Amino acid sequence: MRFATFIADNSKRFGFLINHPATCETWVFEPEATEMRIRRYAALGTSALRPSQALFLDQRPWPDTLTDFLALGDAGLTAARCLHDFLLIFLQQADQAMLAGAGHRLEDIQLLAPIPCPRLCFGLVDNKPKRNVLTRPILHMYPQGHQRPLGSIVGPGQPMVIPEAMQHFLWNPELGVIIGKGGKDISLDDAMNHVAGYTVVLDAAHDHYLDQMKTQAEGDLDFFEAATGSWLGKKSDTFCAMGPYLVT
Repeated sequence: MRFATFIADNSKRFGFLINHPATCETWVFEPEATEMRIRRYAALGTSALRPSQALFLDQRPWPDTLTDFLALGDAGLTAARCLHDFLLIFLQQADQAMLAGAGHRLEDIQLLAPIPCPRLCFGLVDNKPKRNVLTRPILHMYPQGHQRPLGSIVGPGQPMVIPEAMQHFLWNPELGVIIGKGGKDISLDDAMNHVAGYTVVLDAAHDHYLDQMKTQAEGDLDFFEAATGSWLGKKSDTFCAMGPYLVT
């Protein structure tokens, strides 16, 4: 499944994407609004759904944000998958006007980063077998890396602002791993049970701070100075573009 966070009617919302079977357009449907309209349709006297009301999330209201939804873990994802599959059949067989307002055409909304305000945005560094040391083929089990501030996160179509002083600008696409269900002291065997999905992150950086440190340093930079200068270049506003979707 694909999830998105977006702006519609000047409010932030989230939903899952569907290729509309009638129009072949990509739509984003809000889970809470979609389920409420399906239940309303089932309550009509002419509805074939009346004998069994469609309930997907254990009669609880759906969370307001994708972050809170992912915190439900497998229960939330299973409910969303059931609603997704049910909706495809509904769109093929029932009165589509009943879903007005629950779904939005992709071109009519503004996509944001799928997780606009993560609790932690952590970039792994050198996460591969040690360079040029063939006798040590193990991964770095202790996560070496850097945190990015929330101001660095932008969504698809939003501009990345590069100040004129930052002349050496670099970027590369990275795999973003999105943690859903929380936990602590998670074992390696259980780690993937906490992964909700993946997205694309544009890892952008500049060498402005590193160049300044090199200019002022007496001699070569040690590892800590070089790493700090390099990682500072990743913390600038708008330097972590994310999205467009979370893919389970």
